[in-house]
Amino acid sequence: LFLVIFVFSKSFSQNTLINYLPNTAVIQNPERGFCEYFFQYSKNYTPITISQLSNLKSTRNHTLVFVSFYLDDYLNKDLSTTLLTQITNDFNTIRNAGFKVIVRFAYTKTPTVNYLPPYFDAPLKPQLLKHISQLKPILLANSDVILTLQNGFWGIWGENFYTDFYGNDATAAPTSTNWADRKQILDSLLSCIPTSRLLSVRTPAKKARYFNQTLPADTITTNEAYNGTAKTRVGGHNDCFLAAADDYTFYNNVTEKPFWETETKYTIMGGETCNDDATFTNCNNAKSELRKYKWTYLNDLYHPDVLARWKTNGCFSEIENKLGYRLKLIKGIYSPNTTIGGSFSYNIQFENEGYASPVNPRPIQLFFEESTTKASFTTTINIDVRKWYGGTTITLAGLVQIPANILAGNYQVYLYLPDQDPKINNRPEYAIQMANTSTWQANTGKNNLLHNVTISSNTPLSLNSVKLSANQIDNFAQLGWFTSGTSKIDYFEIEKNIDGKYFEKIDFIKSQENENEYLYNMPIIDKKDMYFRLKTKYVDQSIQYSNIIQLKAKTTENLFLLTNDCKDTISLTTTSNAILNMNIVNTAGKQLFFIENVPERINIVCTAWPTGIYFMNYTDNGKPFTKKLLINK
Repeated sequence: LFLVIFVFSKSFSQNTLINYLPNTAVIQNPERGFCEYFFQYSKNYTPITISQLSNLKSTRNHTLVFVSFYLDDYLNKDLSTTLLTQITNDFNTIRNAGFKVIVRFAYTKTPTVNYLPPYFDAPLKPQLLKHISQLKPILLANSDVILTLQNGFWGIWGENFYTDFYGNDATAAPTSTNWADRKQILDSLLSCIPTSRLLSVRTPAKKARYFNQTLPADTITTNEAYNGTAKTRVGGHNDCFLAAADDYTFYNNVTEKPFWETETKYTIMGGETCNDDATFTNCNNAKSELRKYKWTYLNDLYHPDVLARWKTNGCFSEIENKLGYRLKLIKGIYSPNTTIGGSFSYNIQFENEGYASPVNPRPIQLFFEESTTKASFTTTINIDVRKWYGGTTITLAGLVQIPANILAGNYQVYLYLPDQDPKINNRPEYAIQMANTSTWQANTGKNNLLHNVTISSNTPLSLNSVKLSANQIDNFAQLGWFTSGTSKIDYFEIEKNIDGKYFEKIDFIKSQENENEYLYNMPIIDKKDMYFRLKTKYVDQSIQYSNIIQLKAKTTENLFLLTNDCKDTISLTTTSNAILNMNIVNTAGKQLFFIENVPERINIVCTAWPTGIYFMNYTDNGKPFTKKLLINK
C-alpha cells in the first residue's frame, strides 16, 4: 500500500474545507482520566518520585494523581517546617513530571471497631484552622498543578462523616454549631486556592446545606456558572460510586440526584468505586451514570472487582477515553490566502465526546507560523472552554486581523489550548490534544489544523484604491469600480456568491492602459440577494480584494422582517401602500398574535412564547404570504 490519506480537503474558490480524521487511541491529556492514589503519612513520609510518575504515564497513560496527605501525628501541634517542605517537594515533583493533582488532607484512615467514637479524626477547630493557614501559601503557590482541592481535614479518610468534634452524621443530626464550624473550614479552604479553582465536597446534601440551596431545583444556573462566587466554586467527589442505588452518598435519591446532575455540569465530579454489585456496576449503567454526573477522574486501583468487570465486559477503554473531556475535530473552513493587514476567516467544528467539560479555564489560541522563516503570530479567541460540555458539538468561527508588521509568506495554522498559569503555559504536556490523526505536535503542544494560508504583501491604499459598487438596472446587475494609484494592475476577477461565504469567479477582465473606471453588467436569473467582490492582481503578483458589496433582490412584498430569530421582540416595517392583516401561530396551529392593518412600524414582544418554530401568516393587498420565525432564548 503506497497511499495513506490523512485528510480530505476541497477548495471553494476562496475558502478551503478540511475534514479531519478521528483518533481512537487513549490520549494523555491534562486534568482528566484514571489516576493513581498516593497516601502520604507525616509519621513516615515517602516522597513521590519522577520515576513513579513517568512509569504511570508510559505504562498506564496517566497524567493525573490523587494525593491524600495524612497529618497523623499533628492532632495537637502545628505542622513542622520539615513536613511543609516535604509537601512542597511533592508538588514540585508533580509539576516536573507534567502531572496534575487532586489534593486532600486528613488525619486518619483507620476506622475504629464498629465505627464507634472516639475516632481521632481531626483536632479541635483552632488547631485545624491553624493547619490550614500553614498550608495556604503552599496551595496557592502550587495551584497551577491542582485540579481540585477536596474538602477534607475532618472525618475518617477526610470524608466528613465519622468525626469527634464536627457533628457525627452516623449517630445524630449535626447541630447548628457543627454546621457553622464546617462552613468555616470550607471557607478557609476556598481561600487557599484561586477563584478559578474548585473545592470538592463529599455529598450533595452537604453542599446544599452550606449554601442554603433547596433540593432539587435550587442549583447553579447558566448565568451564575463560573462567576467566581463560593457556591459556583464547590463541586463534588463520590468515593462509593455505583456501590448501591444510593452510592452510599445520596440520602434522598429523588431530590439529590437531579440536583447533583445539574451542579456537576458547572463544577467537577470524580472519585472511586467501592463495591461491586452487577446491578449497578455493569457497563451500561456505569457509562450512563458517568455521563449523567459528568465524571472527570476515577481511581484506577479501587475497587479492583469493578475495574475487572469493566475490562471483562469491554467498556474499560471507552471509559478511559471519555473521562473528563475528549475533543475531536470534525471539519474546518478557512481562508486560503489574505494580505498583511487583511483578515483570515475560520470556522472550526469539533465535538466533545467526553463525559465532562474541561474543569479549569485555559486560553484558546490560533497560532500562525511561516514554513520557511518560522516567523509567527498568535491570536486569542475569547471563549470559555468550561462551556464545552460533554456530548456537545462546538463551533469556533470568526475573523483574525493579520498584523501589519509580519513578513509575507506561507503560514501553517494551529489550534493551541495551553494551560492558563504562567508557570506551565509553555509546557506542551499541559496543552490539550485533539483526538485526531496527524494533528498533534507533541514537541509544541499545538494541534496542526492542516491548513496553510498564504499571506501576501498588501498593496498600500496610497498606491491603489479599488472600491466596488453595485446596482440593479432592469434585469441586470451593474458593477462598477474606480482605481486610483500608481501600481500596475494585471487583471481583475469578478467573484460572486449568494450566501456571503463562498466566492467563485464569474468573469475575468484584463486591465486597460490608462483606464481607471470600469463597468460590468450581468443578467439576474433569480430573485436572490447576491454578494460580489473584486480580486485585483498586480503585475508584481500581489493580490488585493475589494470590499464585499450586497445587491438585495427586489421584491413586490410590502412587509419586511428585520430578523426571524426572536429573543425579545420581533421588529417589522411595511411600505406605506400596504394593507395587511397578520397572525402568528405555532406548529400546532394555535394563534399567539393577531392584528389588522399593520402599521408602518411595529415591535411584537415574544418573551413569553416557548422556544420553537412559529409561522407569521399575512395578506398583502389580498395576496397571502408566510414567514417562518424562530424563538431562541
